[in-house]
Amino acid sequence: MIKTEILYNRLLKLCLFISGISFLLFIIDLFFAIAFQAIDCSDQICRVDSEHPFFRLTLILFALFTIAFIIFSRIIYYRITKEEKLIDVRTYKSKMAARGQLETKTVDFSKTVLYQEIIKKKEAADKAGEVKEKPQKAYKKTEVFDTLSQLIDKEPNEELIFEDEIVEDIEPEETISANVIEEESIEEESIEE
Repeated sequence: MIKTEILYNRLLKLCLFISGISFLLFIIDLFFAIAFQAIDCSDQICRVDSEHPFFRLTLILFALFTIAFIIFSRIIYYRITKEEKLIDVRTYKSKMAARGQLETKTVDFSKTVLYQEIIKKKEAADKAGEVKEKPQKAYKKTEVFDTLSQLIDKEPNEELIFEDEIVEDIEPEETISANVIEEESIEEESIEE
């Protein structure tokens, strides 16, 4: 048996034992409640008098324990039967070996039919002249470093050259700030007039 099955069997026995003991105590407690006239059956429904709270508490407690542990034992029994349906690997191999259905030999993939079909398809594609697209060329590190060195070493008014493209540099900050100051002074003069 698997260790989990052993554990479930022990839990099942424990739950059934506790539910049996609690049911037995419920019957004994019910007998003593009747003997002490704690149960009133004058109406259609029998109930425990409010004068005897001990019997009321113990009867409810033992009844709940009985029902709860019966439910737990049913759940555990379900788990045991579910575990028994599963077969462990050693058992499966031994059953298959007994039937003679288990092949114990190992075969290299290169000797299988599937591998041979893949090779034939590849050879047929090569003979047909199918050329697979080559991946696009990635930029080499040297090209990236050359471009970065151009950016670092250039003069402020120089133009950068990127593979046949000419990119004009932006005006230096001094000329921009001078243009902004001139525009502001022209606006101030027009407002004053």
